[in-house]
Amino acid sequence: MEDVQSVLVGEKADIALIKATFHEADKNADGKLSREEFGNILQALNPKQWTKDPLDKLFEAADANSNGHVECEELVNWVLGGKMDQDDASDSDMESSSSSSGSSIGDDEIDAEAEGVASQTAAERADTTLSRASIKSAHLQRKISRSKKHEEPPTTLQEIYELLTMRDGRIGARLMLEDFVDIFHEMKLDGLGPSIPRLIPQAPNVAPGRREAEDLSVLEMACIFKLLQENPEASLDDAFLVINAEKERQSTRPLPWTADVGSRADRRNEVKALGLDLQAAIGYKKFCRLMELISAAMRIDMENLLSVMVWVRTTRFEMTEEMAIAVMERTFLKVASQGCHILDTPVSENDFVRAAHSMGIIDSTEKWGIAHGKLAILFSNILRHMPRLRLERERKRYTDRGSLGKRPRRRKHAHRRVVGRTQLAILFEELFKRIPSTRLTYRSPTKLILTFLEKADSAGEGGQRIRLK
Repeated sequence: MEDVQSVLVGEKADIALIKATFHEADKNADGKLSREEFGNILQALNPKQWTKDPLDKLFEAADANSNGHVECEELVNWVLGGKMDQDDASDSDMESSSSSSGSSIGDDEIDAEAEGVASQTAAERADTTLSRASIKSAHLQRKISRSKKHEEPPTTLQEIYELLTMRDGRIGARLMLEDFVDIFHEMKLDGLGPSIPRLIPQAPNVAPGRREAEDLSVLEMACIFKLLQENPEASLDDAFLVINAEKERQSTRPLPWTADVGSRADRRNEVKALGLDLQAAIGYKKFCRLMELISAAMRIDMENLLSVMVWVRTTRFEMTEEMAIAVMERTFLKVASQGCHILDTPVSENDFVRAAHSMGIIDSTEKWGIAHGKLAILFSNILRHMPRLRLERERKRYTDRGSLGKRPRRRKHAHRRVVGRTQLAILFEELFKRIPSTRLTYRSPTKLILTFLEKADSAGEGGQRIRLK
């Protein structure tokens, strides 16, 4: 039992992670886990180990009130080996009511540390067959502290709204619906879709226990905006109602009609057909709520959503923390040293060249890839010009915002290896620019990375990957 608890929380209890696991397993969203739903959690980890008898014993241990189901509070108490704090219990009740009414999304993630894990005898520890060393919480491994002094801060909702409405430090125009429709269409082309939550871990508070991720079309997004015009306090459940209604309407359209209309004029006509005014202004409050509903419906957390929008607005590729970790683990196959964060692990020229080979972007003719001999030159040039590239990125980020943003600072120090999320973002942005016809092939660095991760996962399943040292 102790090792099962360590699977979920490791040495420090993370209540938010336990709740997210609970909601994911609660397929029918009734606020409790059946024997089958409880077993799915463990069988996903080791189907051969967790057979019927061990599962029955663990289910009985977790079902404190012996009612045949495991409630969220019971699961937290069982994992932590103690009682849930009163504040956490209240929050759990609020989540239960929210799951039935759908009236709240985007609440702050609740992280709490347990005062201790229930102690067990040596005999009980000997009975268990799972090892703490073999199964650890990937979520908690990502919480190893590291210095972010030289990392760019993630773009916020307020910052992106200023970027959309300001020019040279002045408010140049209001954000209109027609502009946001065009921006969302570009975001879809640049990688915003189901591949992001499928390939990159998302924050556990992104609509936990809800439906599968929606691949929102431009018109479905416009329907959510119309909903907010009619009801500014609309919930995620309300949004799903209008999304499903629009899907039903789209299904009756003659083929080859598509919901993501390619022509700008056709998109505008379709949005008008929904009864919307293309000149309708989107204020900051409505913009935030619209982004929250899009994030929850698509199961893409706000950082990844804003990252794609930043690229569309500034052509500055912003890599999120989870994306950077995924790239290090699955593309470069790096493993962090004991007690060190994986993003503190350097990427060398040799790592870069071998990853390029495994991802299939080597082409001696340079029609669709990069010649092998030029990869090392590209990597060394990126390192040599890293200070200038950082300065250019900061100018892209802050120029339109004027005095509202900090001034870019000059950097003169030399770099020998790529280290950290920001430098990884620069590496892949420059790689994207150097690959011929990338606008036709990948459209954005985000799509390039998603393609790399998909190839890496496919190769890993087939046992074809060579581990990079």
